[in-house]
This record gives sequence, C-alpha cells and structure tokens, in this order.
Amino acid sequence: LRSALEAFDGIAAAQVVLAAPFSASTDSLDSPQLSLQLRLSPSATPTDEWVGNVVTFILHTVPGLKPTNLLIADSSGRLLFAQGKALSSIAPLATTASSLSATTQKVSLPWPQAIIFTAGCLVVILSIYGLLRRRSVAREHSEEPGPTLTSPSPAPAEPLLQFLQQLSPQQIINLLEDERPEVANLTTHYLANGDIAEQIRHRLGLPPAGLGESDRTVRDDILTSMARALRAKLSALDQTVDAQFAAVSTQPASGGDYDG
Repeated sequence: LRSALEAFDGIAAAQVVLAAPFSASTDSLDSPQLSLQLRLSPSATPTDEWVGNVVTFILHTVPGLKPTNLLIADSSGRLLFAQGKALSSIAPLATTASSLSATTQKVSLPWPQAIIFTAGCLVVILSIYGLLRRRSVAREHSEEPGPTLTSPSPAPAEPLLQFLQQLSPQQIINLLEDERPEVANLTTHYLANGDIAEQIRHRLGLPPAGLGESDRTVRDDILTSMARALRAKLSALDQTVDAQFAAVSTQPASGGDYDG
C-alpha cells in the first residue's frame, strides 16, 4: 500500500500504520483501522477530489476497511480525511502559505519604500508645523500696537546729555557735523526742543525723526561712552576757539605809517 501510494502524483512518501490487527478474510466481521501519514510534494494541492480518489483507492486495496476507520494526515499534522469524510474546511498548506504571502505583500511595504514613505510623512509634518508656527508669529505681530500716528516727541532729557540743552544750534551742528549718522541721530533725539532738533537734523543731512523713535532704548554703557566723547570733543572745540580768539586779539593791526 505504501509503494502504491508513493506512485501517486503529489505524494513524496507514505507511512502506513495499522491501528488494530485485522483478518485478511473478507468474511471477518472485524473492520481494520488504518492510519496513513503522507508527505506531500511542495507543489501538491490536496483538493477534496484528490483526497476522495486516494480514499477510494485505499478502500479497494484494504479488504473490509470502512471509511469511518480510515485516517489520513499529511506530514505537517493536518488531517485530510477523518470520520468518513474529507476535511475540506482545512485549507491546504500550500494554499494557506500563498494566501498569507499575498496578504503580507498587500499590507507591508519593502523596506526602501517604507523608509521613503516615513521620510515623506516626516517632511509633511515638519512643513505643517513650520506653517502653523509662522502663522502664530504673524498673528502675535499683528496684535502688537502699531506706531502712534502723531508727531514724534523728543525723548526726556538724558542727564548725561543735559549739557546739550545749553548749546546753541550752531554749536551742536559743529559738534556733530563730522560724527557718524548714528551718533548724530541719537544725539538729536535727546534734545528738548523738537523743532530745533529737526532743524539740526536737516542741516546735518539726517532724515526726519521716524515715528516711534521716542520708544527706543539705548544701553547705559553706550550712552555714557557717547556722552563722555561728546563732552571731550566739545571741550576741545572750545579750547580751539579760545586759542584762535587769543591769537587774533594779540596780532598787531597791519598798515603803513600815516603822514598827515
């Protein structure tokens, strides 16, 4: 029986197990109990029709064998025939493996595509976050109060630059005419008289005072250094003027003797 079964297409090997002794006589009332273990070929697909043909062959080969006393299983332990019927509800191993492979291919992605997909999702998330962040910043800026649409008022007189209030406009112009525009602009910002400050700015070629300049803040150390430098420069200018005045006052008048 084993040799005959191994001749079937799809059966690579067969093991025949006698579960109970039986009589070879057809007149015996004792029905044999037969169990078969089949090792199927990798390409075999045991359908109900195929299992039925094998069972028919076995029943005609073993005298007195009843279908209910026949058990067929494959080498993986899967029952192909039991209790007189083929177990068609049990999917063949090859079919199960192919179905599982097809399902896995549909659900999962190859690792290069998975990496690209993950990177794309990350780029989209970062882009959305950046867009939301920019909108948040723009909203915060739009909610800030804008500059007051009124004429700029001069800043409160800085104690360090209080000496500027005692100078004439021409003295301030002489003091600032060779300074950098930033220094001249900041100095005129602290003049108490806004009209005079605008005239001086015009003479120095500076743009008119912008709106909201009175709200600017300057570091104390920068303001202190600038005030000291302007004081020193003013002192040097005063000494130069005094020296020129002294030189002019001591110079004898020019001209020839007058003969009456």
